[in-house]
Amino acid sequence: MAAAEHPRESLYDAMRWSRLAARMTQDEVAQRAQLSKRGYQFIEYGDRRGRRSTLERIAEALASSGRGDPADVLLKRFLAAAPVAPESVYRERVERRRMRRLRKGRYVLKTMQGYCPMCRRPL
Repeated sequence: MAAAEHPRESLYDAMRWSRLAARMTQDEVAQRAQLSKRGYQFIEYGDRRGRRSTLERIAEALASSGRGDPADVLLKRFLAAAPVAPESVYRERVERRRMRRLRKGRYVLKTMQGYCPMCRRPL
């Protein structure tokens, strides 16, 4: 039975086998998905739940290798394998923290040239 057909495939299995099929290292996937290597590892190993937008970026990074499955197929596998962290709760929490730091004068704007500072997507 193929890995994509397995009804109880874990997120670890889905991400690991997709990454190996794409012949990429964790570091390469993390860089293409604009994540830290450790952040990617947390999601792949199941230590943290990824948000849907993060899983979309990972699927796009894996599909960009030209090997393996397309991004939409990978995303379906990832979403079927594990629960996803709520998107809106995270954004609200980050925004509250950012505003609190701005009010206290301790916030240092960290920007990556060419990327949105909030979602790390290319401008």
